[in-house]
Parts: sequence; structure tokens; C-alpha cells
Amino acid sequence: MPRFPFSRALATLATLCLVLAAAAAPKWNTIQAPHCLIVSQLSEKETREWATQFEQFTAAVRGVLTIEERFLPPLTVVLFADSGKFAPYCPRNADGKKRDIAGFFTTQETWSVIGLADAFSSEETRHVVLHEATHWLVSATATKLPLWLNEGFAEVFSSFEARKDHGLLGQPIDYHVAALTRETWVPILELLLTAPSSPLYTDNNRNRIFYAESWLFVHQLLFKDRAAGYASLNRFFDARLHGADQLAAFQSAFVKDTTAADAELKRYFSRGGFGLTKLPFPPEAKVTSPFAPAPPQTVEIALARLAIGAGDIELARTHIDKALAIDPTTPAVHELLAMLESIRSNPEAASTAASTALNHGSKDAWMHILVAQNLWKQQSDRGTLDTAAREIADHYAKALELQPNLRNAYSNYAHIAQSLPSVTQADASLLTAGFKIYPDAADLLLGIAVVLHKGNNDAQATQLLGLALSRSSYLSQEDIAYAERLRSEWRIEPLARKIEELAKNKLYADALSECEKLLQEPMQMNQQRMWERRRNDLRFQVALDEIQLSENSGNLEEAIRQLEALIARTDLAQGHLSFARRQLERIRKRLPTAEAAP
Repeated sequence: MPRFPFSRALATLATLCLVLAAAAAPKWNTIQAPHCLIVSQLSEKETREWATQFEQFTAAVRGVLTIEERFLPPLTVVLFADSGKFAPYCPRNADGKKRDIAGFFTTQETWSVIGLADAFSSEETRHVVLHEATHWLVSATATKLPLWLNEGFAEVFSSFEARKDHGLLGQPIDYHVAALTRETWVPILELLLTAPSSPLYTDNNRNRIFYAESWLFVHQLLFKDRAAGYASLNRFFDARLHGADQLAAFQSAFVKDTTAADAELKRYFSRGGFGLTKLPFPPEAKVTSPFAPAPPQTVEIALARLAIGAGDIELARTHIDKALAIDPTTPAVHELLAMLESIRSNPEAASTAASTALNHGSKDAWMHILVAQNLWKQQSDRGTLDTAAREIADHYAKALELQPNLRNAYSNYAHIAQSLPSVTQADASLLTAGFKIYPDAADLLLGIAVVLHKGNNDAQATQLLGLALSRSSYLSQEDIAYAERLRSEWRIEPLARKIEELAKNKLYADALSECEKLLQEPMQMNQQRMWERRRNDLRFQVALDEIQLSENSGNLEEAIRQLEALIARTDLAQGHLSFARRQLERIRKRLPTAEAAP
């Protein structure tokens, strides 16, 4: 029968196709550059060229800004052979369709990843990647850059070009020049005060001028008069490190008001002829580390990160499962699994995976944060947060030891401070270090104030609380309400302590008098009601003292009259009412019984 030879031929053909497909699949190799791990399908020559250009770019940024290397999140770069191989990892549009892009850069809290199809084949892709790479580098400065300065640096360095023996920086960006020519400029004061939630930053119809002016301002600083510009930047950073707000730091650094700065910036633009700078490459910018076959698990981890960055959770899970099958003891695999569960809003599963990662030796700071978040939720639900507060705070402290610029860890540490049963100098030092990095973080000022207050440093605590409230635009509504409550509580605390001391010594009339004074102070409604209840308690104790005097003097009828008047009061708590009734019954029994007539 002819079927058998035909089936065998098909099988042979299928095998041949599989062999050809396997042979055609690009191989993964890896190279460890000074600032990133590259996993690549490109040739060694192409991969080294890309790695060297990237290191030349980082050298250009580090030539202007001091980068704290220990603050930098680890960066993985995935270089695909072509757009077809890269396509599954492209992020999606709002309508769910894959975006037609040649690459992207995404940053998580504790790691970053770049995905590229055929290196820098697209100028637009190059601009986007270098812009985001600048943000990545700038995130590791000693103090957080304000939005306008951060975006200005990112735009200036996005135009970086690597030539044969030098880098070129400062080329004018055409669409910024067009925006500055056609659109109405915003005052520099408005630029300084622009927040991430501001329409000037978020509205695509308005943010062109924000980016353009930010680019121009930084361009002026770096290229108009290099020495003067660098000196101004150093003064600005120094002022910020010492807690100055943006306006005060600006005026301190540039020694002029913002109106004068507006005029100077417009003169710089009108002059045209933007200067360029040639940047010599340091020897270490050339990447000479080995180019070797990538371990399969390294590839799966890199692709999982890329899939998470693109928002493709299912694809990420596929790569994580493959990595787990290769070696289930690798910390990075459990780190990604924890992040995946966190994205899926499964805090318990995220905490479990994070704990497993830590048990396997993970150095990812976010694992401590995931464990702390879940423990915080569990203990809050049980009403036992105070008992676990120190353990939660310790997780945030460990996270900051691993990555000292984690904004989330500082913020949560500041918020858990109110629940700590006791505080130490280390608590204040940790939050103070955070405030130096994030000088606009008014919630950290709140946390420092709480720690100082718990440490009985009331005067300084009150001063910092006032400073935090003066920066209320950087506080959430919840934090503002909390700060107002603290201010009210701390203002009346000396009176409150005096009242309780008098009550402890059974001087209830004096305590009542002080309580009446306290109730004249402005306070929140819930505090008002609490002290009104305390006043009622003291009124009851004063009334009992008077009744006791009557009884001790043998005037039982007067004691009974006083008790009856007390019981008739409508503001009496149920417990007080029951006690008064028992006392009335007891004293009535003490009245002499009339003898019968003979």
C-alpha cells in the first residue's frame, strides 16, 4: 500500500523543517556592560557597538550630574534580531492593539528594561530610549530633581550622538524650536511649580511648551556659559539638599527673580545658533567584557521583565514558569513572580513569593516592601497594627539599605511611625535621609515630626509639623487632615496632661476647671466630643465628692437629694447612672426607721 511510504516521507519532511527552523532561530548571547546586562540576538560586533554607545551616553550624563551608582536600579537590555522577533513584546495601545514601535524603555521601582528591534534603527526610538535612560540615570542623583529640570535634562541628552572618537551634545530639537516659535510661553514660575498631575504636564495639547521650555532652560545652563551654569546647578542642588523648596532654591541658585529669568531665557532663544559640545570618551566607555552564549534562564528572566514592562502579564507568566522549571532556587524568578502577583492585586500571594525570594538570598528591595504591605494589611484588619508596626518598619528599613532612594519605602515608613510603640534616633535619621533625597516630600516631614514628638522633642516636632502644612500642595487630602489633627492634639496636650494629673490626685474640681479651659481651644469635632465626654466624667466625679461630703457629715437627706438630682440629669452615661442608683439605694437603707407608736 502506498500510504506507509507517503507517511514516512511526510515525517521526514516535517523533521527536516524543524531542523531548518531551529537552525534559523537566532541565538541568544549576553554581555555585561558597566551599567547594564545585555541579552542579544545580534552579532558580537553589533552588540558591542550598541553597548559601547550606551556607555558613552552614560559617561556624557555623568559628566554633568553626579550619579550615585548604588541608587541605580539594575538595567537589562534585550536586543532582538528584527521587528518580527520583537513584536510579541510591544506594549499595547488603549484599544488593546500592539503599538508599531521599534523599542521601549520601562522602569519599575527596583529594575529597568530596554527592548529594541535591531538596535537604534529608528531615530524616534533612539530619542525615546535615551530620554528614558536619562531619567533612569537621574533617578540616582543625591536629591530628587524637580519635574521641569528632570524633563529638561532628559530632552537635552536624548539628542546625544556618538561619533568616531567623541560624543556630540546640544543639537537643537526641531519640534521644541517650533513650539517655542509658535506657542505662548509659560512663566518660569509656573514651570517651577508644575507637578506630575498638572494639566501643563499631562495634557498633550499643552505639554509641548512645558517640554520645550524645560529643554531650553537646561540647554542654556549647559551651553551658554558652562562654568556659570554648572555653578548655578551646584547651588540649586545644595539648597535642595538642605530642604529648600523649589522657588527658594531657584532664587538662591540663579540669584535673580523669575521675571528676570523669563527675559533672559527669551533672549537666549532669540539669539539662535545653539552651541554644541564635543565630549571626549573615557577609556572605560569601550565595552570589552566577554560575549558569551546566554544561559537559558537568563534569557527567560530578561524576556519576563520585558513582558511585564509591556503590560503582557500572561506572556510574562509563561517566561517565569520556564525559568522556574530550569532552576526554582534562583531569587530573580521569585522576584518576578511576586511582582506579577502584586500587579494582579494578590497581596498574600505576592508576599509569599517575595518571602521565598528573600529566603533564596534576594537583594531586590521591593521584596521587603511587598512583605511589609501584606503584613500591614493583615494587622490593620485584625486591629493589631501597633503590635506589628516595628516589624513592618524594619522591612522598609531593610529595603532602604538595599536601595536608598526608594520613595515608597520612605513614605510608608513615615506613615507607620504613628503606630510605633517607641522610637529611636535611627527612625528620625532614616526619614531625614529620605527628606534630603526628596525635599518636596512633605509627608516625610510629617513622619519626622511624629518621631520627634514620640521622643518628647515637642518644640521641634511642632515646628516641622507647621513646615509640612505650609507645603500642603505636596500632601494628600488624607495627610492634610492627619496633620491638622496632630496640630490640634499637640496644642492641647499640655492642658490634657495637667487635667489627667489632677484627676489622678482626685482633685476633680480643679481638673474640671482646666477641662472647661481646654474646651475653649479650637479643635476637631471628634476631639471636641471626646473632651466633652471627659468633662461629663469629671462633673460626675465632682458631684460624687459633694455627695460624699454630705454623707460623711451625717446629712443623709441632703446626700439623697443630691443623688436624685444627679440621676435626673440627661447627660449622664449609662455606667454613671447605674452607679448613682446603687449609691442612692445604699444611702436610703442607712436612714433610721421610724418606731411604731405605743
